[in-house]
Amino acid sequence: MVRNYLVIQQLRQQIEYEIRVPDELLDLPLPRLALQPLVENAIIHGLELLEDTTGRILISGFVFREESVHLTVEDNGIGMDETALEELRHKSTESLTEEMGCGVWNVHQRMIYTYGGQSGLIMSRSILGGLKAELVMYKNGGSHV
Repeated sequence: MVRNYLVIQQLRQQIEYEIRVPDELLDLPLPRLALQPLVENAIIHGLELLEDTTGRILISGFVFREESVHLTVEDNGIGMDETALEELRHKSTESLTEEMGCGVWNVHQRMIYTYGGQSGLIMSRSILGGLKAELVMYKNGGSHV
């Protein structure tokens, strides 16, 4: 589903993408609309604001010590300063209000409810220059990993 979304977005603007997810993770049961909103945010809030630069998205995945699965969406977009990034992290853990967007909040909450309290969404700076959104799913926290 995410690959199809990226192909559609390539018709709208200049975007390159790469998916580096091991085969054993491709069949991982993931809550609907967990990964796609992160890709959409990367495009809308990071890549669409680039000038004269090809937007780049990297989706990767790995298993950490057989304890957790990590799926990341990184971009080379405009990124965020540390204050804005910390505010985004904080908002994803608060109760949902009318003033905030619900995409990041929904993804974070669904990870916690599906995979346990240590699981969730971690936002940080990407080595590509933009933002890195990482879904973390602990195996012992839920029934699906």
